[in-house]
Amino acid sequence: MAKRVGAVVAINGDFHGYRFRGLIIRNGRLYLDTPRSAPDDHAMLMHTDGTMSSILEGSIPGEEVLKSGVYQSFSFGPVLVEDGVMGSLESNFAAKKNPRTAIGLLDPYHYIIVVADGRTSQSPGLTMKELAQTFIDLGATFAYNLDGGGSSALWFQNKIVNKPTFDGTRFGERAVSDALTFTPVQP
Repeated sequence: MAKRVGAVVAINGDFHGYRFRGLIIRNGRLYLDTPRSAPDDHAMLMHTDGTMSSILEGSIPGEEVLKSGVYQSFSFGPVLVEDGVMGSLESNFAAKKNPRTAIGLLDPYHYIIVVADGRTSQSPGLTMKELAQTFIDLGATFAYNLDGGGSSALWFQNKIVNKPTFDGTRFGERAVSDALTFTPVQP
């Protein structure tokens, strides 16, 4: 996917192609508006002004979200950091160390990506609280967890630069249905 669009950097997205619930907007087009259940019911919004935020899925119709200037949305979660404060990250899944992929906002159009390997002796992974604290330490005002585990992959300069693993013994890229890519802007 990254090569096809000429990306400089790419990470795995939210695995939306394998689910039938969530708020999915891609490149200014609404694909899905079927709210998920709590606690995984907040989508990340990327606005055309370069900012990021979250929304409770179903609180506003997807068409209205789209008209408000949202260009991309991702439905995975949880929200790690909002307004510079760590989110509520209390679940069994959040407490376990795993490979993680997340994106945060420092300033409009100034994003930070964290991809952590895991499930090996060299890298056990991160808990959600450790991941959120990393974003806070780096100055992010907003951060959102994307699909992790065996899907966690960071593509840079035409190659995967981390070591994705399914279980700590099998390594390699997992097929994913979507990615968050950063491409050069053409004048």
